[in-house]
Amino acid sequence: MTFTITPQSEFNIFAFGNGWVPDELLPKAKGQIQMLENAILEADSKLYKLRMKIGELKCVKDREEATKETFMSQLEAYRSLLSPFRRAPNEIIAKIIEFTLSNPYLLNYSDRRRLRMSISVCRRWRDAALQSPELWRGLDLVLPEDFRGTAEWDIPALLTMWFKRGGEGAPLRLKIKGDASLRTVSLFSPTPYITQFILSFIVGNPHWTELDISCFSTVITLEIVTSPSSFPTRRLALSFPSAAHAELPIERTVKLSGQTFPRLASLYLEGNIPRRLAIQLPSLVTLHLHNWTGHGTSLLSSLSDENLPQLRELVLEDLWLMFSNSAPKHHVLVHSTLERLVIIGSRTVNVLTQVSFPGLQTLRLCRVDYDQNALKDMVESFTAQLPDTFQTLWLEGSSLLPQVADLNAIVERHQTRIGG
Repeated sequence: MTFTITPQSEFNIFAFGNGWVPDELLPKAKGQIQMLENAILEADSKLYKLRMKIGELKCVKDREEATKETFMSQLEAYRSLLSPFRRAPNEIIAKIIEFTLSNPYLLNYSDRRRLRMSISVCRRWRDAALQSPELWRGLDLVLPEDFRGTAEWDIPALLTMWFKRGGEGAPLRLKIKGDASLRTVSLFSPTPYITQFILSFIVGNPHWTELDISCFSTVITLEIVTSPSSFPTRRLALSFPSAAHAELPIERTVKLSGQTFPRLASLYLEGNIPRRLAIQLPSLVTLHLHNWTGHGTSLLSSLSDENLPQLRELVLEDLWLMFSNSAPKHHVLVHSTLERLVIIGSRTVNVLTQVSFPGLQTLRLCRVDYDQNALKDMVESFTAQLPDTFQTLWLEGSSLLPQVADLNAIVERHQTRIGG
């Protein structure tokens, strides 16, 4: 129905405004008003039907959108089923996990957090990690920080559970750093018993192939290395606390023996090493002494052929060894099996006056600078007695080549390679 007001109509002036229609005109407009009301009702009806239809179309749209999302999820699932990664063996996943770790063979606190995150990716990643025993055979611990909030008596159980995943009887690696400024009685306060539990765990576990113990109390460290237990350790590193943090000097003889370490091949000693140190390790191949001050005669006398019959490499770094001018000849170290000698630091050079190695093949002089003629004489005296088996001389960070006159003679006599 259409309602139209012609331009000639007397109602025209009221059609497009909001002025009052006079009462005398209302009777004449009854028919037109009825038509207008009917038009309004018809328009409302059409509008209602349109809204209903739009609502129905929206429901259809939402339903179709939900169907679309379902199909998309199924499509992703089907594509995932066909993904080549699903056919990758667990060993590949384990390698990916290893690449996220700074040292997969000796996990520090950050690496252990990354490992826990990898395990939480999905069940398959968890299975891959738990089925990779090499991830669970080495720990790098810092005490007491790594055990904040943990009851002391729970520590052995936690460590045992960790290493158990590495396989029964598997070779284990442990690096542990303590706080040497704290004394034995109140060590690692407010957890005074944590050291006792750690020591009991180390001594009670017979499968350590690598042990690195640093900045502990000297007494505590010696309790480990002089234990009556026998360890299959291949590599041992001991960093004793500095003199400022050391307890009273250890007067008794401290013995590193083949009875405790029958398979030891590499030994690293640093810091305030006990004065009376006896090293008797028949299987030892490499010995590294670092940052030690004291009487050199007693130290060198323990490095004999008899005590170390398999020794091939000796590294002496930043040692301050004092020797008596009247020391008898038998205090000079003569070792027939040693093949590689490394001298690091100018103050270590005086060792050369006390040693002789008939089978030496390689000599490395690192960070040796001449500020006095005595050092030059020591080096020249030692190089002049090099055996016929000598092959290689390395000068690393050392200002020696233009100052040691005998070096050219060494090259000519032994056909030696000089590197640096």
